[in-house]
Amino acid sequence: VKDYYQMLGVARHADEKEIKKAFRKLAREFHPDMNPDNPEAERKFKEINEAYEVLSAPDKRGKYDRFGAQWEQYERAGVNPNDFARGFGGGGGITAYQGMNAATWNPRLPSPYSVPPGIVMWGGGGGQGAKLKPGTYTAKVTSGTWTATQSFNLLPDPRFTMTVDIGATTKRLYDDLARIRGVKAQLVEHIKTAGATSNAGKAAQALHDKLFESESVLTQVQGEGGQDSLNFPGRLDNQWVVLYGNASGAERWPVRGVIERYNDLLPETNALFAAIETALTTDLAAYNKVATGAGLPAVVVK
Repeated sequence: VKDYYQMLGVARHADEKEIKKAFRKLAREFHPDMNPDNPEAERKFKEINEAYEVLSAPDKRGKYDRFGAQWEQYERAGVNPNDFARGFGGGGGITAYQGMNAATWNPRLPSPYSVPPGIVMWGGGGGQGAKLKPGTYTAKVTSGTWTATQSFNLLPDPRFTMTVDIGATTKRLYDDLARIRGVKAQLVEHIKTAGATSNAGKAAQALHDKLFESESVLTQVQGEGGQDSLNFPGRLDNQWVVLYGNASGAERWPVRGVIERYNDLLPETNALFAAIETALTTDLAAYNKVATGAGLPAVVVK
């Protein structure tokens, strides 16, 4: 596990000046110009630059302090680092009564994705988030002028990395689905305005059909009711949502089947993401030239 403070040789409570001073000293010591043909010094130089990039930025440092070196995985998954406080009511206080009181903290983060309305799938649905980064945490209780604190250790969750990665991929899938549907809706209006037989209308229909193909791979577009999942097989989103549930559900290491399916799905999904990105950038830019030339407003990705 990467420890950026240890890499720079500073304490966790070090201020900005101490961090900068330590970085400059180490950067001079391990700079490639001072250590030609020294792979170990080059590796060390890259490490201290990575550490300084994070610890010198207050926002990144705060996330690193909360989640450790995996903070970027949470960020890619769209998780707010402060969401862990929701287990205690979002920091708004705990209702207390005279006598014995107890509070339970749920260390799980919210699910990084939500299934859009109208999506029909088999065995899917929402998912619980991964647990927080292992480490030492402190609970603080205040009542009037009285305050008490208690530290405790959160043990490792073996599902952490895979759950976050699967959640991030699922979130991107549904984000891309929303972008596709937003562009398609604008293209439909262009076809109505310009006419289906016009050059602009034909270009709009061609791009619409191309996006529909990707949409049909991302999710089942024929399903309308709950029982439709029996008639129309689940698509890519169904597989990722079910995989997320399997990875995050049980208190154990992800089983081999989950790992293998993840490795099978990821290349296929990334290839589709790349194709969608091309359609929403290069192809859309080419279409917008035709559209604006015909007096139509440019289609915007939202």
